[in-house]
Amino acid sequence: MGADTEGAAGNRWEVYDTWPPPSTETSLYLRAKGELSVEQPEVGELGQIFEHLPEDPTPVSGGRNLRLASGSSDQQAIEGRDDVAVYTTAPLKDPVEIVGNLRARLWVLSDKDVVDVVVRLTDVYPDGRSLLIASGLTRVGGQANEQLVEVDLWPTAMVFETGHQIHVSIAGA
Repeated sequence: MGADTEGAAGNRWEVYDTWPPPSTETSLYLRAKGELSVEQPEVGELGQIFEHLPEDPTPVSGGRNLRLASGSSDQQAIEGRDDVAVYTTAPLKDPVEIVGNLRARLWVLSDKDVVDVVVRLTDVYPDGRSLLIASGLTRVGGQANEQLVEVDLWPTAMVFETGHQIHVSIAGA
């Protein structure tokens, strides 16, 4: 996949002998002040805190759905909510290609017995659109302390265009 602008990188078929194809794993780190970076956080750098209210759930817009509208959709309204933590790269200086199985590893602390954690990956266009590329959900519970959780975002193949940004958003469900 790629941007919906003429001449953008991506938007072509690739054929691989195996899945996932041979690749180099690259980590993006959630940093203070909503920064998403290949550089690891400093010791003591704290993440974002947000309050999830079950009576006002974070909506679903696009993605892998059978009964709701599916596919890539603009996530700006969801990302603008107070109960969603958003992390963003600087504008990309070169196209960035991701191919393979995506996952997010997060430290989660909740005062609830059970909480669902939703992670979304989006392509942010220079005009502000934030189009959904991948998403995943996992249930966390049974502990009153911080725990490392893994969220499967499923396989994808995408080229993020020069000048675009990458968003990772996290919400309760």
